[in-house]
Amino acid sequence: MSKVESLQVDQAVQTIMRRNDVPAISLAIVRHGQIAYLKAYGFAELPNDAGHMERTSSSKTASVSTLFAIGSVSKEFTAAAILMLADRGKLSLDDGVSK
Repeated sequence: MSKVESLQVDQAVQTIMRRNDVPAISLAIVRHGQIAYLKAYGFAELPNDAGHMERTSSSKTASVSTLFAIGSVSKEFTAAAILMLADRGKLSLDDGVSK
């Protein structure tokens, strides 16, 4: 990925994070099956007052190896992936979960 593209991605991610009060993002861009760009943004841990996401002396910066607690958000992604696979004929909505 070129330096210009990297800067554009950085600017876009930071704008979206600021606009939507997103505390952290871990991003991978894959091209032709290879990771072309890998970067983490934001905080690995939020300060006790989660309503304010400004950096404090105790803030820990996120890295690409940070493990984030994703809560219930993964259910929507799983449902969307299942519907996409069903649409492509890769599985049926009546299939067992083991498939």
